[in-house]
Amino acid sequence: QELWKFDGEQVELVEAGFVAKSETSLGGFTEFQGSLYFRGDNGVSGEELYRFDGDSVSLVADLQTGAGSSSPVGLTVHEDALYFSAQIGDSFSNLMRYDGSKVTQVAGFDNPRFSVVMGSSFAGDLYFGADDGIHGMELWKYDGERAALVSDISPGNSASFPRDFTPVGDKLAFRATTPEVGQEIFQFDGESVSLLVDTNPGPRSSDSGYLTEHE
Repeated sequence: QELWKFDGEQVELVEAGFVAKSETSLGGFTEFQGSLYFRGDNGVSGEELYRFDGDSVSLVADLQTGAGSSSPVGLTVHEDALYFSAQIGDSFSNLMRYDGSKVTQVAGFDNPRFSVVMGSSFAGDLYFGADDGIHGMELWKYDGERAALVSDISPGNSASFPRDFTPVGDKLAFRATTPEVGQEIFQFDGESVSLLVDTNPGPRSSDSGYLTEHE
């Protein structure tokens, strides 16, 4: 598994030497500040964050020093930075921020069960799913200074697993699961979370997916 590019006419090898421990080892391609960022493993530094500037590929940061992997996932551009989830040391679930020059940790959840599920920009904040070990995997936001729980959609330590965040007009739509309706589409209007539609009525899930805004 290597990095290739297509210029509209032909396919060309960009960089050889990546190690594919799985079919998703090389991935998460996201454009930020004119460069392409992605997750890769060169066989020495583990799965880490890489950058292709159009000419060459370089390692952005070896967050899990040595052969260990920080396994950056969910690369998301928000405001003037690139955010992603990564494993640092013994902490499995961390929200990281890259401003174009350095990587910093902006929130840590230290939960061995789930990594941060990256979301979307909405009303000036970054929304994502995270598990703080108390509320289960729920809806959180980062306002540029701190991370805060937005809603405990499935109350207690059970998890609603919010994901597939998609801004639609003045609301943020996403998938979530509760015992009452199963996995359905919910919405956040900036103040509260509500069920958008119970496609498969009752506790059975509709497993709605691939949320896409159109017109």
